[in-house]
Amino acid sequence: MPTWAGVQLGTRLVDSRAVEVDASPTDAFRPIRQIGGVRGWYHLDALWTIRGWIDLVLGGVGMRRGRRDPESLQVGHTLDCWRVEAF
Repeated sequence: MPTWAGVQLGTRLVDSRAVEVDASPTDAFRPIRQIGGVRGWYHLDALWTIRGWIDLVLGGVGMRRGRRDPESLQVGHTLDCWRVEAF
């Protein structure tokens, strides 16, 4: 299996990590599906808020602190200033 850790693609350095957990894929992905909105983000939530204000000032949607459902995401849903494109 190829590894992408440390590979440079143009000006981007790709970092990939994997951890095996003793849970089903559905159970392991549940906390990831719940990020954003009122719950916030995993780390440095204040910086994400600042990023949203910058986006708003530059004409973007800003940080629409919200989501359609606090537990589930589907393709097409908005998540703060992001839109879910794929899982």
